[in-house]
Amino acid sequence: MKKIIIILCLILHTSTFASDLIFKNSLEALETISGTLTGLQQPANNNVIGFKNSVVMDLFINNIKIEELIIDGNGVFSFNSNIEIGSLFRVQILTHPTDPIQECILNNQNGVVAIGGFNLLQVLCGSNSTVWDTSNWDESNWQ
Repeated sequence: MKKIIIILCLILHTSTFASDLIFKNSLEALETISGTLTGLQQPANNNVIGFKNSVVMDLFINNIKIEELIIDGNGVFSFNSNIEIGSLFRVQILTHPTDPIQECILNNQNGVVAIGGFNLLQVLCGSNSTVWDTSNWDESNWQ
């Protein structure tokens, strides 16, 4: 009789898996996207108002924009959104700094969110003459 009861319990209660229990206490498998920004030059006038000396980036998850981030200094940055492990992500630069005028290059801008998050975004900024692979021949004083 005990065996029949156990078998019935197993048959009727098949929807519970060990992995389901992990998420019952708000311990969802969520991670963040982060990286570093280097080369951002300070404006000549320290009283700049607005985002003239900022890099603005968009974060897309599964091709849907979920966040815009404004970075106004060199160093480590992180998007605020918590993202499910296994999601496809893409980051793109929306605007470049304009005081002084700078171009920024984004490396490692897309991938899959893994356990531990993704912290390999690299934003490299500089004047047009220092970002050699994005400048026109005449702009970069190569002649």
